[in-house]
Amino acid sequence: VAALGRHVDGELSESARVTLWDAETQKELAACDVGPASPVEEHYAFEPLPERVPLEAGREYRVSQLCRGKMQDRWFDGYASEDEVAALSTTRYARFIGGCCRNDHGFPNRLDGERRRAGMVNLKFAREGLDVQSVTREELAHTLARVAAAEEPASPEAV
Repeated sequence: VAALGRHVDGELSESARVTLWDAETQKELAACDVGPASPVEEHYAFEPLPERVPLEAGREYRVSQLCRGKMQDRWFDGYASEDEVAALSTTRYARFIGGCCRNDHGFPNRLDGERRRAGMVNLKFAREGLDVQSVTREELAHTLARVAAAEEPASPEAV
């Protein structure tokens, strides 16, 4: 994860803490303040994390926004339809399984339902680049021949 964000309609009036949590350990993995100076992309204000946070496939993570009574910026506190969640989620990287909250600081341990507060917070994934290694033509040819031979099914004549 490279950045955390929160929903915005128009402009934000104040900063709010957005936090990424590991659901199993209930530990904070990353946090940042997202506010009026945060860059906005497609109705979300984002702040880059100082260091990228690697996530593990199959684990549950939670993203929360610290809210308070009489907060100037409104947040989505309703339910999204099944179609909205399906259409607006990038399931290639993550799956929205439901809303959660906590009425205090700390891990959001209270589950709020399958589609509650969908889209209130967001995150950005960073794809790591490939490491490039220099090889000679001979090394490349040898490696390609070895891989091709390993993938080719044995022919009856070869037995």
